Amino acid sequence: MSDAATLLLVRHGRTAWNRSGRWHGQADVPLDELGVRQAQGLAPQIARLCPDRVVTSPLIRARRTAQTLAMALGHDVELGSDDRLKEVDVGTWEGLVDAEVAALDPEFPGSPAADRRFSETGERPSECAARVAAALRDLARSHPGQTVLVVSHAYAIKVGVGALLGWDLPATNALPAPYNCAYAELRGRADGPWSLVSWNVEDPHVPLQRLGEVHVV
Repeated sequence: MSDAATLLLVRHGRTAWNRSGRWHGQADVPLDELGVRQAQGLAPQIARLCPDRVVTSPLIRARRTAQTLAMALGHDVELGSDDRLKEVDVGTWEGLVDAEVAALDPEFPGSPAADRRFSETGERPSECAARVAAALRDLARSHPGQTVLVVSHAYAIKVGVGALLGWDLPATNALPAPYNCAYAELRGRADGPWSLVSWNVEDPHVPLQRLGEVHVV
């Protein structure tokens, strides 16, 4: 796979909604103070991996993370944006906590492996997976043999990777959700095959916060 692209998939730093356990979806919530420090802590490790290009979800929490990582590279690198890398659209569940979601849809928490819509106005897992996987395939197609840093969101990364690997939804959901400013390494070509080299890698210089953090959406 000498012409395979290497994709480094980074989840954005923490936000106030992560801290309070609220569903983000595509709400444009900024990093909080810890989230900024998480991105700064990860930056030296990403610089050592020498990405040739940085591409980000346009949502501000991802974009700020990507900018921080790109500035540490020590050389000019193209910073691109792709709407397909946004988090899953949870529609009217934006800003709610788990208990409020469960009150609106009591069956949803018990059916994580079903391709059920995130609220009546949100996406299905398969829809999110298809658009993220398409974005990643396009990056592999346009950057053969290169390393691309991709900054996105927990659920988007998880289902996009699952789709590229050909996994069904139950297998994909078995992956631990990426932590804030953890990264995965994915290698492949646009037309396949793909291999998952590493998952949820946490750098020791990234300050952590777990209690109350929503890892998924």
